Order: sequence, then structure tokens, then C-alpha cells
Amino acid sequence: MTGEEAAALLAAVASVDRMAQRPSAAVATGWAEVLAEVPLAVALHAVGKHYQRTKDPISPADIWAFHRRRQLAEAERRANLPSGFTDRAQAAAAGRRGMGRIRAEMGWENRTR
Repeated sequence: MTGEEAAALLAAVASVDRMAQRPSAAVATGWAEVLAEVPLAVALHAVGKHYQRTKDPISPADIWAFHRRRQLAEAERRANLPSGFTDRAQAAAAGRRGMGRIRAEMGWENRTR
């Protein structure tokens, strides 16, 4: 996150939290350093989710924790993908034969969503 993005984030916080101060350049720089690896879209989503649950002020730690939970959930989702995705040649050949056959060949015919 850049200083400019952090300033936009802090402005978003101030728009929903009447107790939040208007952002200064120094505060924006500090938040940008702490949230350097957090995309602005994720941080804005974290702000929205935070204020849906509580009226307590949000901190960079709250946003970082939200981002980390999302990363862990995505890693778990990826780890639970069917193992058949790793054999690209088999999947490509099955794709030429149609979806019903893809499911059977990849072992997905009995899988529920």
C-alpha cells in the first residue's frame, strides 16, 4: 500500500467513523508502512466488515489480521482442490471429449458441491 492509498483508506475510515480524525500525511505514511503488503481493495473491504460488526475504531492490526485470515482461507481452499488439476495433459484430453467424461476421468462424478 502506498501513502496515497493509505490516505484514501483513512478517508474511508473517517467517512464511517465520526470519532476518526481526518488523515494527516504522517499518519498515512505510518499506515502505509504497516500495511505495505495489503492491497487497498482488501483494506477497504476490511474496513467495511469491521464497522458492520463493531463501532470500535479500526487499527492497522485489524486490517492486517483480516488480510491474513483471507490469505489462510485461500491457501486452504487451494490445498483442497481436486488433485486431478495437476495432470494438465489428462485434463486437456478429457476436455476434448466433453464435461461428462471429464468428471468421470478425473474422478469427480461422485463429488458433491
